[in-house]
Amino acid sequence: MKKSCLIFLIGIVPYLLISLSGLAQAPEKMSYQAVIRDANGDLVTNHDVGMRISILQTTFDGTPVYVEIYNPNPATNVNGLITIEIGDGIPVTGSFSAIDWAQGPYYIKTEADPTGGTNYTITGTAQLLSVPYALHAKTVENDKVLTEQEVDAYVANNGYLTSEMDGDSSNELQSLSISHDTIYLTKGGSVKIPGRSGPVYYWNQFDTYHNNSGWLMNNNDSLFGGVYPSNWTDGNYRAEHMSTDMNIIRTLFTRKGYGGTNANIVSEVYHQYSSTTGKVTVALFRIRNTTSNDIVWKPYFYYTCYASWSELAGVSLNHEPTWNSGSINSGINNTASVSLSIPANGISTVVFSSTSSEAYSLSPMHIRANILAFYHNSLDLPDGLEYVDDLDTATSWFQSE
Repeated sequence: MKKSCLIFLIGIVPYLLISLSGLAQAPEKMSYQAVIRDANGDLVTNHDVGMRISILQTTFDGTPVYVEIYNPNPATNVNGLITIEIGDGIPVTGSFSAIDWAQGPYYIKTEADPTGGTNYTITGTAQLLSVPYALHAKTVENDKVLTEQEVDAYVANNGYLTSEMDGDSSNELQSLSISHDTIYLTKGGSVKIPGRSGPVYYWNQFDTYHNNSGWLMNNNDSLFGGVYPSNWTDGNYRAEHMSTDMNIIRTLFTRKGYGGTNANIVSEVYHQYSSTTGKVTVALFRIRNTTSNDIVWKPYFYYTCYASWSELAGVSLNHEPTWNSGSINSGINNTASVSLSIPANGISTVVFSSTSSEAYSLSPMHIRANILAFYHNSLDLPDGLEYVDDLDTATSWFQSE
């Protein structure tokens, strides 16, 4: 004799049919679907199936609080799918609407006779989890509503304050404000917003001149950090000559980099047609000194410059000059180091500028290099210094804290 097996397909979907006359009379049902297969795994299609459904309380084999059967029997479709509505059958035990879903857990037991009779040879039991408890929502109408006196008694007996203790209902209120990476309370206290702990810098590389059209962007200094393009590559201008207006600084430093303890920002070889044409690379660091003493940071870096064509490299700290390449006409391996005394209790701005190297003539063109790179673990800051990623909100080259 062939036996059949029952496979759950969709399961149970609870819903409420709401009556306009009131929630208390609203009937309840749960939609249930399953697939019927025989012992060979073949679908049992277009066939009546005897079904018995039980709702068990507390345990897998607990007491049935509700049992129902169906007449007429439900039938499978061409896909072997059977659909019933639990709560819409013939009750054998209990009342579906009387189930107190708050007293769970509940389990659903399904029994099936693939021949359409009552010889239920296929059984299965599964726990009802969160879904059926949508039905519990209707019991809210029976929940006790506390009076004001009962609420006061509850909070008083459990240690909660029921009245203002110091006579001022507003002195506990404070306002929040944010500055850079720190949130402040008006009456004291602050917290730093966690950020990236490693090196972060802002940078850009740009050309200044076109041999056919002249100085780029009409020689507009506001697009080049506050320095005319003609001064970058024909006037010995360097980092300290840039604008004090941080909006103009942000206009130029539109790229962001993340280094390790070293960083190769730019290393480029290019062709050039005249002494006026040149490339410039700039890099900007925002560094916080968390102590009350100045701390020296000594970076080592590769740079390029060509003094004979009025193109110098330079370093500035808080808009003050700290180093420049002087009369050097560099090749591609020039290095320098500079000791920068980072002021206490504030955020400083350090800018490096590097123009292009001495030209190697390859008529009718010149070959030049533009290089800016940090080595010797220069980006590993001394204790007490940390990188700050705040150029988008910075208001000055140095900001005291």
